[in-house]
Amino acid sequence: MARIKRQDGHPRASPLFLLAIFENKKFRWIPKISIGDVLYTCVGSYGNAAVVRRDDRFIFQRHIAQIKPDTTRLNPTFIAFCLETQELKRQADKVATGIAQKTVTLKGIKSFSVPVPPIQMQREFADCISPLNSVKSEQVKALSRKNALFSSLQHRAFHGEL
Repeated sequence: MARIKRQDGHPRASPLFLLAIFENKKFRWIPKISIGDVLYTCVGSYGNAAVVRRDDRFIFQRHIAQIKPDTTRLNPTFIAFCLETQELKRQADKVATGIAQKTVTLKGIKSFSVPVPPIQMQREFADCISPLNSVKSEQVKALSRKNALFSSLQHRAFHGEL
């Protein structure tokens, strides 16, 4: 199952499931993923959001919802942030269906009540959190390096190489 994971401080789809589109007749209908779209996990571990920031061609499985915000009224970064708040998580919990693997349907996502301040305020918010995302990205990279070093140290210790 693909999950939107936090890599480099930004939520984005796991590379295992960002599939290159081959010029193959099997893929006739592919929804256009555009910069500024918001991807939202809606099956299983639902509630993670990611803003598409690059113009790569990819496809994803059905458990990720594609949200195309009207950018004259909604800032994608603001919407992605809202989708990950506790309030929206509670709303998702209320509309999620299923037993073994909860699913938030597109109808459920459309029913979410999201605050919509003026677009200029949303842009200012996005500008304010951008540096925080950069810091978070650096921290995630540093943590990854630390974990790799620790794993290497453990390996050497258990093989008597220290």
